[in-house]
Amino acid sequence: MGTFIMKNKILVCGGTGFIGKNIIVNLLKNKKNLIYATYFKSKPFIKSKNIIWVKTDLRKLGSVKKIMKNYKFVYQCAAFTAGVKEMKENPYSFISDNLIMNNYIMQQASLSGVSHLFFFSCTVMYHHSKKKLSEKDYNPHAKIHPVYFGISKLKVYIESLCDFYSRNSKTKFTALRHSNIYGPHDKFFDSRSHFMAAMISKSILAKKNDVIDIWGDGSEKRDFLHVDDLISAINLIKIKQRKNFDVFNVCYGDQFSIKNIIDKMIKLNVIKNKVIYLKDKPTIKVDILLNSRKLNKLTGWKPKIFLDKGILSTQNWAKKN
Repeated sequence: MGTFIMKNKILVCGGTGFIGKNIIVNLLKNKKNLIYATYFKSKPFIKSKNIIWVKTDLRKLGSVKKIMKNYKFVYQCAAFTAGVKEMKENPYSFISDNLIMNNYIMQQASLSGVSHLFFFSCTVMYHHSKKKLSEKDYNPHAKIHPVYFGISKLKVYIESLCDFYSRNSKTKFTALRHSNIYGPHDKFFDSRSHFMAAMISKSILAKKNDVIDIWGDGSEKRDFLHVDDLISAINLIKIKQRKNFDVFNVCYGDQFSIKNIIDKMIKLNVIKNKVIYLKDKPTIKVDILLNSRKLNKLTGWKPKIFLDKGILSTQNWAKKN
């Protein structure tokens, strides 16, 4: 008679998205995990006896009630996103859907006895800064770039929902203010690509005499973190977090200008074509620099994937896949 193994039931909302896919790949390393993963439009590509895929619309309360059980962990990766161009042209498009979806997920997680929920926030609520900002440096009265204003208020409000539900249930909540994430399973060869994925995609598709164009003058600075480092942070927070609700910056801890990243890609032979900067195209000139001291103090976490190595491994993955 075979030995019965009790599975850890885990829900990944947005399992076909960039971060969701990487979380699932990581969770599958443990055969004791039984993963329920939701998708909306994008068809799932990861197949395993340890995954149950559920097509659902998380904006509907009935749909969320059907999927929510007493999971050990819930990863809330589902989001209706918008790039710079879309945020400028249609700034309202993502607000209501994200508010409704997150409220339903957090409400039902609390009611159904979920142990721990992770919400993937971001860093847009921080003001332009040349010094490294901590979680306590968030200032609701500081000037925010007009394009970021709506999404920043949205993220902070959803974090406050995490706090609210943590005070009224036994569910633990974590809000992750992560910087610009890159790595495997990103939106390569897609009009909605993040910057790093877009540049790698362009470099792979470029023919010998093609010119690669960059929107803006390349002076704006960003913090880039490999997705594997994000996941390693989450795995430590699972063990170490004691508070019912907490917020953590998860970042590389250094700023790189877009031009600096492009120069790195040229030096690494990732980009082999001529590059031109389209200074008349829309861009967001905000420099956000953060520290992860709080996370490091609690868990000892530090990013392990240096930028050069991360860019090369991401390009190799994109080529193979």
